[in-house]
Amino acid sequence: MPNNLMAVLYVVLAVLFFNVNDSLMKELFVNEPIYVVISMRALLVVIILTASILAVLRANPLLGLRDRGTMIFGVGECLIAMPYLTSLLFLSLGVSAALIFTAPIITTALGAVVLREQVGRYRWSAVVLGFVGVLLIALAEPLLRALLPTLGTRLYVAAAPGESSSLASQLRWILLAPLFAAIGLSIRDMLARAIPSKLPTAYNATYAAVFVLLSSVVCFIVVTPLFPAVFQPTMQGRDYFTVLADFRPVVWLKLGLSALLISVAYYLSALALRIGELSVISPFRYVGLPSAMVLDFVMFRAVPQWNEYTGAILIVLAGLVILWREASLGQLRARHPANRRG
Repeated sequence: MPNNLMAVLYVVLAVLFFNVNDSLMKELFVNEPIYVVISMRALLVVIILTASILAVLRANPLLGLRDRGTMIFGVGECLIAMPYLTSLLFLSLGVSAALIFTAPIITTALGAVVLREQVGRYRWSAVVLGFVGVLLIALAEPLLRALLPTLGTRLYVAAAPGESSSLASQLRWILLAPLFAAIGLSIRDMLARAIPSKLPTAYNATYAAVFVLLSSVVCFIVVTPLFPAVFQPTMQGRDYFTVLADFRPVVWLKLGLSALLISVAYYLSALALRIGELSVISPFRYVGLPSAMVLDFVMFRAVPQWNEYTGAILIVLAGLVILWREASLGQLRARHPANRRG
């Protein structure tokens, strides 16, 4: 018998833990090299989850190497975690969360275009609604400044003297990062449904962390030298291991807390899907958006602009319409329990 009340509680807690984890990472990115931080957090997650497999499941952690579903899920997590976490270096938690919540919208569109699934007018309307929400977040400010400069200056802070439009354009390009993460999440979920893992969720979460660890080291080697103006201020000419040696105890404490939070969040997500009905618990994942905006304000004093929260509301409404329609048609199938959005 489903226990939906407890399942909802677990989902809400998982989403909140993911958001607190993201805020800790964003705080660390201010002063520490981003890809070193990501790799160390991933390493700690691997240690925690591997210990859980050995102690709780009493199984061999290396079994995941022979499971195609687990490996596909791990590779897919790189497509989500790397662009999403990189976006936190530039964007607020609220904007990043809103854009990655476009994943159900993208999945619907990909299912119709790539897999030739039947998508009715309700879900296509939701896709359009979500697309409008993304455009509102990305383009409302520059369009208002260009078309209605008086209103634009009233709604937003006045542009600094000599501020180039190219700078604003570069910042808008960063919005593509969480959108790429949402696309990666959609592709991973489609592949996970086609080739499901035969192992417990702990394996999927562990191998996801392994692949994130490997990809963050690759990004450190490849991406950091390509954009010295972005990454060198925190690198200060140091190499990977020198940065690690310079980590203060408070940095390790935040990394450990972040790794523990995300490990528990994975477990709560899986537990919620085991005891609750997906049609009931799925809408509660969207509490991640207002909680991200609250954390933005509390930790970073970031106040969302009107277009950001309006666009976020449209994206959430679009996702809820898709969930409602899939539930009413009996097509709502269990998402993968290790989904990093809870």
